[in-house]
Amino acid sequence: ALRRGGAGGDVPVPVPTMLALCEDPSVVGTPFYLMSFVDGHVFTKPGLDNLPSPAHRRAVYDAMADTLGALHRIDPGRIGLGPSFGSGGHSGNPNPNPKSGRGSSSGSGGASWSERQLERWARQYSLSLVGDADPEPAVTALVDWLRANRPVAEPGGRLVHGDFRLDNIVFESPVGPGPAGTGKDDGDEHKDKDEPAPGRGVLAVLDWELSTLGSPYGDVAYCCMPYHLPPASSSSGAPAAYPAFAGSIPPDGVPTEAEFVHRWCVASGLPNPRTRTERAAGDPTGAKKPVWPFYVALSLFRGAAILAGVRARASAGNASAANAAEAGSLVETLAARALVVAGVPVGFIPRPVRSGGGGGGGDANGNDGSANDVGLTFVRGMEPSERAASLLVKLRAFMSDHVYPAEPILEAHAASDRRWEVHPKVEELKALAKAAGLWNLWLPRDSGRLLKIAPRAGEDQSEVDAWMRGPGLTNLEYAHLAGCMGASVWASEFFNCSAPDTGNMEVLLRYGTQAQQERWLRPLLLGTIRSCFAMTEPAVASSDATNVTSSIVRRGDTYVVNGRKWWTSGACDPRCELAIFMGKTTPDNTPGVPKHRQQTMVLVPMRTKGVTVVRPLPVFGYDDAPHGHAETTFEDVVVSAKDAELLGEGRGFEIAQGRLGPGRLHHCMRLIGMGERALTLAARRAESRVAFGQPLSRNASVLQTLGRARVTLDGARLATLDAARRLDAEGNKAAKGAIAACKVAAPAAAIAVIDAAIQIHGALGVCDDTPLARMFAGARTLRLADGPDEVHLETIAKLEVRRSRM
Repeated sequence: ALRRGGAGGDVPVPVPTMLALCEDPSVVGTPFYLMSFVDGHVFTKPGLDNLPSPAHRRAVYDAMADTLGALHRIDPGRIGLGPSFGSGGHSGNPNPNPKSGRGSSSGSGGASWSERQLERWARQYSLSLVGDADPEPAVTALVDWLRANRPVAEPGGRLVHGDFRLDNIVFESPVGPGPAGTGKDDGDEHKDKDEPAPGRGVLAVLDWELSTLGSPYGDVAYCCMPYHLPPASSSSGAPAAYPAFAGSIPPDGVPTEAEFVHRWCVASGLPNPRTRTERAAGDPTGAKKPVWPFYVALSLFRGAAILAGVRARASAGNASAANAAEAGSLVETLAARALVVAGVPVGFIPRPVRSGGGGGGGDANGNDGSANDVGLTFVRGMEPSERAASLLVKLRAFMSDHVYPAEPILEAHAASDRRWEVHPKVEELKALAKAAGLWNLWLPRDSGRLLKIAPRAGEDQSEVDAWMRGPGLTNLEYAHLAGCMGASVWASEFFNCSAPDTGNMEVLLRYGTQAQQERWLRPLLLGTIRSCFAMTEPAVASSDATNVTSSIVRRGDTYVVNGRKWWTSGACDPRCELAIFMGKTTPDNTPGVPKHRQQTMVLVPMRTKGVTVVRPLPVFGYDDAPHGHAETTFEDVVVSAKDAELLGEGRGFEIAQGRLGPGRLHHCMRLIGMGERALTLAARRAESRVAFGQPLSRNASVLQTLGRARVTLDGARLATLDAARRLDAEGNKAAKGAIAACKVAAPAAAIAVIDAAIQIHGALGVCDDTPLARMFAGARTLRLADGPDEVHLETIAKLEVRRSRM
């Protein structure tokens, strides 16, 4: 049909000529087409490592996106394909193992393309299980997730190739189309432009046996599989069993997934699937979710089902591929990767464990009980819940699509003479985060019970509730999201999850009156104002809160506040309207008053007479504008006692401890994300930087450094997740040892990893062309903020001594 439709030259998707169809499976083991020979070149490795330059790699990917987009522009009816094309046995044949036969589509009854594909490959996987083998837990969980998250509506009626990938395209030249504008393989119309040029350098698209009419998103997601797979092994000479890049990141010149999909969108004229949302089949709430994770996960599942068939043929002794055994072992790998794309890390899959006692290696008959033990139960670790995992998918997409691209803009602004003004990009991204349902993620699960804010006339209460109540996550659930946000020093504010606002909002939520919540908590939750926390003083060691010397003196129905504070983070921000001030309402040595009942916290409007922001305090040269860390003076500041007092006089130390537990955890969570970003940057640098004739990634010392960084980071992550779990289960007081431990471990791990990343980057690592220098400054500061290491180590040590007495 494509050749007929393209006879006039208006269908720019070249295909070989079909010469014959052999339906006798005895010839090669399956029915097959005989096609004309196309004298060209096929690239089997998605990294295109052998091409001469990054520009050549980019040209190949551009040609692939343009050709796929051209295919999806075609009107099937115009080339003679009716609505039933591909809905019978013709297409979708997954070439199953011998016992399953040729297979047929389940496309009758009005099922969508996604539903047909999912059920077809689920059936194929089931048929490929050998003997009494149980399905892999990751595959079972993946199928369940795909069924629940299948979009109820999708673009359809387009010609879908079904197996469109790089090694099914024949190029004219062994180096691909060549960079645009070079004149090679480039018509005059596109000679000086880098724009979609369908078919540029492409001689033929092969393997059409899975073609059908359906959703084009399936094709483009299948093309993007390499971005989601672990690096292909290069230890053997056999071809890779799946289309992955050789290293942890694509080589220079290969576009990012977002760039590739955007190019396809331009070529096809279709909406971007990475930004599209739709209702999910298994969600009774009708909430819209991103569809891209579904299509990528479906592609990976299809790959897993195909490899399961290869495994079945290898088991039967009739697999022809040299790497059949390797391919079969990768079924769970692909399924696990699909679950990660779905936001359900593989560790979240219930793990079978024995419930019948006995910890040895099996029973007297030598059975290890690993496959068919009747007494199986399931346990979960510290992985994201389904709710958190769903948010994590959206959050990762938001970070990729909006936050990372905004970093250069915000860095440039931070270096300008207007840096103390808020850049419009910040408010723009805050609005996008609200619209995406990624607002106030930090709010604790009991926030609905604590919120005293009443609806206002004319407000859309459902919208305000969504913004002010958050998703109601546990500390453990939020830990995973905060880690994702921590990868960018700018990100937390976009989601209204940045310090000190989160701690201040929690204070108002737990200890504020209705009037205080209406005046201060409402605008803070909506992100229209910011706040600061005034506790640390230059004259005393403020890690011991009983040392503070600032005074809060009652005078009638007012308080008079005096004190000199510094490191009052956020006070420089032009949007900062509120300070939570800690001082003493009871002087030292007052008889009958314990030293921990001298302190009180009060709310001080920043525009009150006597409040002065003296100067911003730089951190290793960074002033963190417009947020800033200020020296601030409070001179005879008069505030209403009724409006200002929190919880009551003498309760300030109690509030501080309640505030600092979750706040310390939030810092640790973000530090883990910061370390992850640094490690990723280090690995990419090691892959791309050549020294002494080879990439740094082949240097044993660099590999040792990267390996140690991973071990260090994972240890701190587990300490932080465990502290979050204990805070949820046991409360702040019981979890104080775990919180102290992660407050020591997380900054140390982040500093070590960032320092290693700087070393691998060389001189680039200490300048502002990467985020590493700013990250290092922030991480090093957090060994002091919210209590220095020495205080936390003393807490841990005292608990250990107490345990030893038990």
